[in-house]
Amino acid sequence: MNNYPYASTLIMSLSGQQGHAFATAASSLLPFFTGHNSYTLQAWVRFGDLSGDQVIVAASGANSAAPLLALQGGSFLGSRGIDSTLTSTTQPEQGQWNHVTLAYDGQSHLLNLYINGFLEAATHDYASADSAAQALLIGGQMNTDATVASLNGSVRSVAVWSVCRTQDEIWQDINSPPQPQDGLQAWYGFEQNPVADISGHACQISITGVLSPQVETTCLQALGDGYGDCGPSDNLNFVGQQPFTLEALVNLNQITLQDFISRYHLGVGQYSLGTGSEADHTMGSATTRYFDSYCSNPSVWWIFSTTAPQVQQWYHVATTYDGQTLSLYVDGQLQRSTSWGGPNPDPNNNTLIGARFDANGTPQIQFNGRLAYARIWNVCRTAEEIQENINTNPLNAEGLAANFDFGSMTDAPEPAAQEVPRQDLTYQNAVTLKGNAAITTFIQPITLESTQQVPPTPDTDQFTTYEPPEITPELWADFSRLASSINPKTSGDPLGDANLQAFLDEYNAALPADISAEQRQQMQVAYQQKITDLFAKARQEGLDGIRGDRYVKWVSEGDQQVLRYYEPGASHEVLRVASRDVTPQEMWLLEFLATLIVGFLSILGIYVTGGAMAKLAKFLVKEAKVVTTIMSIIGSGVAITAASILEVVDYLFVSGYLKKIILIVAKLSFWTLSAFLLSLTVTIFAPEARVPQMLAAFALLAVHLVVLALEYPTDNKATAPS
Repeated sequence: MNNYPYASTLIMSLSGQQGHAFATAASSLLPFFTGHNSYTLQAWVRFGDLSGDQVIVAASGANSAAPLLALQGGSFLGSRGIDSTLTSTTQPEQGQWNHVTLAYDGQSHLLNLYINGFLEAATHDYASADSAAQALLIGGQMNTDATVASLNGSVRSVAVWSVCRTQDEIWQDINSPPQPQDGLQAWYGFEQNPVADISGHACQISITGVLSPQVETTCLQALGDGYGDCGPSDNLNFVGQQPFTLEALVNLNQITLQDFISRYHLGVGQYSLGTGSEADHTMGSATTRYFDSYCSNPSVWWIFSTTAPQVQQWYHVATTYDGQTLSLYVDGQLQRSTSWGGPNPDPNNNTLIGARFDANGTPQIQFNGRLAYARIWNVCRTAEEIQENINTNPLNAEGLAANFDFGSMTDAPEPAAQEVPRQDLTYQNAVTLKGNAAITTFIQPITLESTQQVPPTPDTDQFTTYEPPEITPELWADFSRLASSINPKTSGDPLGDANLQAFLDEYNAALPADISAEQRQQMQVAYQQKITDLFAKARQEGLDGIRGDRYVKWVSEGDQQVLRYYEPGASHEVLRVASRDVTPQEMWLLEFLATLIVGFLSILGIYVTGGAMAKLAKFLVKEAKVVTTIMSIIGSGVAITAASILEVVDYLFVSGYLKKIILIVAKLSFWTLSAFLLSLTVTIFAPEARVPQMLAAFALLAVHLVVLALEYPTDNKATAPS
């Protein structure tokens, strides 16, 4: 996951020990503020002190600022010019965030000032604005041709619109980034350095002074001596084979035996989600702690994650029960599953956040860290549903029984107040903080990744997935001709010592020249052991010995051939054809290409779902041109190397096919897709970035393809490859 959860606030401090700073936006935004053009300026702001006049956003010229959002005389001020000044009734408090909007309607000539989404002042302004502005400044203004910083505080989420936004429209995205749309000319989330506009219009921004980026997360904090008690809520009492889901977003201070969510009483637990080891639960001698899920009926069941947690990192952890199977997920990825008969009913159980009760009702195994949210569902959520809401709040989603989102639970008068029941967001449950548990603001200073580019202007497919066409007889005929023309057999032994040495030479040649001899030797020894073991497994066990968690494989079912896609805990039918209608060469080519693409997408952190795999197969059958180029680049047998796979990825990127593939397998917004493609250009495809770590990551996939190449069929009898 990111090093901060979705509900966090990423801000830029424009003041502090390093002195003031301000930001200058692109001059291309200035024409929107001239004449009688409609516009809207929006920003979140927090003042470090309330003294003097402080500019938030201003289109400034020499000795003038219009439009202007500022603090003046202890109140917010909005102005379109000298004769149209609005003052808020709300007076900000030091250290508190406020959302400020100045909106002008060029048709009605009405100027509006909104604070936190509420209209506080309005006036008519019939004047035609001049074009004297020289720059749009954030945190500063012009004064006798010089730029002066005047904001002592922090800003986030600054937006410029070429339309007058209504109150309803302001509320739509007051707490989230706006989607690229008509009228949005610039949006600065301060998530890159230099700060980039991610509205799609590439209105860059320049910084004067030193910015201090940090992330603030409102969360439940417990240090091993506090917890939240939800009482014996009946709607959280799951019995028999009733499905349920528990999930939590956590950041651990220590890797100890601890619970995130539990319902445990008198030594019998209905359910719990936390961390522990085999030794902790007297199941074995292993002491390494993992995320775990516990249930009993009346036998005790534990399942452990394969992911070992680290301190000061955010993790999303979930456990599900569908009436038969108990499963555990970390960051949306299935870890393990086991059969289970369901919990015993116990209406006297209390549901706790951050602890469990012992037989005497005393809290134990208490949480030590920070918890952004805890959710309990009366349905078994799928992997796709879990992934969908890791970084969003599901609010009133069907089956949501309790939603303790600590960044949004504001019913208590004081954030640190104890023994004050706080309603969850479903208003069906309440949690009372016990001990030293408190809702606090967790501040993380961060270092932003630097990029010199911004996403291009949105195109027509910015909010859609790419849907490949159905496979027609004509498309299949073209694919068949291509399959019959490929002969991947090579002379020599692709799994022999000569090819093993080629992999080692490729890695050694990529090692940086400026590392020490000791570092070079350590890296060479580690990689040699890894690739030697990989070749040994491939020689002895074939594909079954080197397949990863996700792979495709043909399976014979009677007179049918079925291409199946396997992922942790599930398999999916991708394509089914009659044996008489498909040749072994066609089957081999489709499996080879699917293995290649699924493999490198997994390395890049994109995991293909079963439904997307079926679409991907259609794409490969349709795109004969891309298939031909891939096969010419990848080579075959002994020619397949990690570097040649990188060349394939490079070709797919440059040709635009990689964008289609990503849109097939993942539903991404425009700027997420653009940012991802952009990151590939600087982390993978640049020649200087083909570092040893990248070659090592692709080595497993390369050997996998080598073994597949060795299994190319020479006859025409359709049987599923081994």
